[in-house]
Amino acid sequence: MESYRNQTRFPDEVVISDDHSSDDTDAIVEAFARRAPFCVQYIKNQGTPGIAGNFENAVRHCSHEIILFSDHDDVWLPAHIEHLAGLFEANQQVLAASSNSFIVDEQLCHKGYTLEQSVRYPRRLYEAVMRFPKNQLELIVRYRILAGHGLAFRRSLFPLILPFSDICIHDWWVYLLAASVVSVGYISEPLTLYRTHSSQTMGGAMQSMAATAAGLAARGGDEARS
Repeated sequence: MESYRNQTRFPDEVVISDDHSSDDTDAIVEAFARRAPFCVQYIKNQGTPGIAGNFENAVRHCSHEIILFSDHDDVWLPAHIEHLAGLFEANQQVLAASSNSFIVDEQLCHKGYTLEQSVRYPRRLYEAVMRFPKNQLELIVRYRILAGHGLAFRRSLFPLILPFSDICIHDWWVYLLAASVVSVGYISEPLTLYRTHSSQTMGGAMQSMAATAAGLAARGGDEARS
């Protein structure tokens, strides 16, 4: 949460949804809210438990146009909000956007590569995804190259994305539906420290070239061959 206070552009509000935690979350959030130079809304999740249900609860309580997902164990770099919000303000067609991340361990020590580098997709694949609108949805579905932990999206997507799907992870659900309607964006600059550990739901481990090649071959990856 301290990384929110270190932003070059402060959030208008921070919405924290508590999914029946049994630790010191109440006291930590209360202390943070007293020192934060922005509104902090702390709510209990009375609805569907679990990751997707808790994110949905937070999203439903957001009151501003641009909403940014924040995983509890990641750290936002100072330009996170400024650069993601700036992308939306520069292009009204963009409904959702994601960004690159530095991969770090549990103590936030850099592992020496970014999320882009961990999957070894060539730069021209990312560039192809961002050509509006040609092949954008097809490439996103085929390669799933964009991360949800650094996702931002417009509130105008609510009628389409809510409630979240129970068969698709929440961030991927938002990104796919946004791409199917108009356009999504991507920032190749790392804007997050993506923490990796043994118990996380999704990982950022460096894939071998053999594993990457096998994955591309299985998906018919003509656009991604280097």
